[in-house]
Parts: sequence; structure tokens; C-alpha cells
Amino acid sequence: MPSHQICDLRTADVLEPCTIVIFGASGDLTRRKLIPALYSMFIQGRMPTPFTIVGCSRT
Repeated sequence: MPSHQICDLRTADVLEPCTIVIFGASGDLTRRKLIPALYSMFIQGRMPTPFTIVGCSRT
């Protein structure tokens, strides 16, 4: 079996800049779960600097 590496963001030395794309950004699940989780990660310092969040939706 191949060995698997687990990425632990708490021990990462440098987080690279990234863009997060949310498909269905106007949906209920995004509002109730995803946005609060991303905000919590930002407050805890677990998001790279800089980062961008892009949302798209049909409505």
C-alpha cells in the first residue's frame, strides 16, 4: 500500500497564496456552513496571506 501524507496546516511553515472558488455561492449551505467555516479559519490564522474568495451562482 502506498504511504499517505497528512497535511497539517497547524505545523505548516508558510502557506502559499490561494484562490477559493465557491460554486453555488448564493445557496443555503454556503451561507450556513461554508462562509462561517472560512471566517473561523481566517480568525485562527489558518488562511494564507493573501487569499481570495470568488463565488459564482446561477441566481
